Amino acid sequence: MEPVAPDITPSFNKIFKILKRALTIIINWLFIIPLSLIIPKRKNLIVFVGQLKGQFKDNCKYLFLYANTVKEKNNLEIYFLTEDMTTFQELKKARLPALYFFSFSTVIKLLRAKISIHDNNVSWFMNLKYPLLFNTVKILLWHGVGFKKIGKMMYSMNTKSNILKFMNKIKSLYCYDLFISTSKFYTDNVFRKSFNAKEILTAGYPRNDSFHIKNDAKILIGTDISKIKKIIRLKSQGYKNILYAPTFRDTGTDYLFKKVLDLNKFSEFLYKNKLVFIMKFHQVSNMKIKTPYDNILIYDNSKDVYPLLPYIDLLITDYSSIYMDYLILNKPVIFFPYDYHTYIRRDREIQFDYNEFTPGPKCFDQTSLEKEIINLLINKNDYYKEQRRKLLDVAFKYNKDVSEKVWDYIVKKFILK
Repeated sequence: MEPVAPDITPSFNKIFKILKRALTIIINWLFIIPLSLIIPKRKNLIVFVGQLKGQFKDNCKYLFLYANTVKEKNNLEIYFLTEDMTTFQELKKARLPALYFFSFSTVIKLLRAKISIHDNNVSWFMNLKYPLLFNTVKILLWHGVGFKKIGKMMYSMNTKSNILKFMNKIKSLYCYDLFISTSKFYTDNVFRKSFNAKEILTAGYPRNDSFHIKNDAKILIGTDISKIKKIIRLKSQGYKNILYAPTFRDTGTDYLFKKVLDLNKFSEFLYKNKLVFIMKFHQVSNMKIKTPYDNILIYDNSKDVYPLLPYIDLLITDYSSIYMDYLILNKPVIFFPYDYHTYIRRDREIQFDYNEFTPGPKCFDQTSLEKEIINLLINKNDYYKEQRRKLLDVAFKYNKDVSEKVWDYIVKKFILK
């Protein structure tokens, strides 16, 4: 028998990735970062950096939209940075100032920017965005308040994800010039312990302004418009809309549709009670599902979901912080932590008592879930209104005109001084 040559491909690929990463670090620190330090800044040039590949969503989206309406007042030049060509074209069509990454003109703008604004402290480190924006005033709007460990608190987590451990180390070292909090409680108990920031401003989340904006088509940019229109139409026909918006699992494991939820039986339950079930998975979730049922809809998980929330009658989630924003609308929430013990052991530790911070019934299987849906939407037995109100007061000092508060502070602090 002839000897079989060993397969060296995996080790070669690993070595190549290490060399590529090392070369990138060398180029960044020897060339790009020094450029960012010596090139003069334009005091009125501000760049908003979208999450992941620059989706038009979350707090950056809504603060950017507000800033664009008042930028002439202080002669400001603002841009939304995106790597997604569809997003770039949508913004240009709406006559909103956008930068496409990567182009030479965009690189020059980033090197000359005075301020960079972010709502995620991971994705903007990717590619060349971090070194190009190295010498900017950096503002982190963040993207949620809940009960999970975040930022530096995750550094000591017992996680099996090497990528997560590496990103946590980066987060533990980095410092922002300004961090936006939502309340004194979260500033003292979460954000000061999770992030390095020279200053923390209690103001709230700009995205929650979307609940109060009327007749502005721009807030629909970056949304799953076709689904929103369908949901609005169904609501006008007497259907009640339920949104299922779970978080992602750091380990990537999720057995919802294998062991917990039977969609065929669930669709029958929905038909019987004139309900529509919308599933919107987390933007980094690898959950892929197609449904043949016209009362079970899949909302594009890369899109902005906040303009949809006012049309939702009931929210179902597990560990996602989206329910905190939904409290502003004073509507019921069901918590569906079917993998609770596995999640806190393998995915993400929590820092507050789960029952205390989840103002709604807890369901662990399909039977109890259907029972509580009937209880809340059909029988109107909502016993959690007071608990929701108390938690809202803890989580948010402001939930209206937030963009104006945040933007006025940024201008006074970093532009006019």
